[in-house]
Amino acid sequence: MPGVGSRALLMYTYGVKKRRISLPQMCAYLSENPARLYGMYPKKGAIKAGSDADIVIFNPKATGVLSAERELSKCGYHPFEGVKTAGKIEKVYLRGRLVCSDGEITLEHSGRYVTRGKYALY
Repeated sequence: MPGVGSRALLMYTYGVKKRRISLPQMCAYLSENPARLYGMYPKKGAIKAGSDADIVIFNPKATGVLSAERELSKCGYHPFEGVKTAGKIEKVYLRGRLVCSDGEITLEHSGRYVTRGKYALY
């Protein structure tokens, strides 16, 4: 779906900034909970020894406007076109390697298949 990459910005803008959820809740909703749901925790969704070093560097002081022009999707539209957001994802690390910086992919084709285990949300 186009715009799925904006979910963190939207959760921060309309969740954390509006005091509907806490910052730790947002982090759990975006990382730990999906990892548990899909049976990938603690390999994914945790910052601890033995886990992959998948880390997002988020600047809460930045602002932006969502636009299809800046999306990596080639569908040509953004479902939240023109929405003003708080925060910015500055860097993304996958298994400790920088894969995205300031919206630009820095390392392509670095994904890896992750075998699922038993799923659970607890």
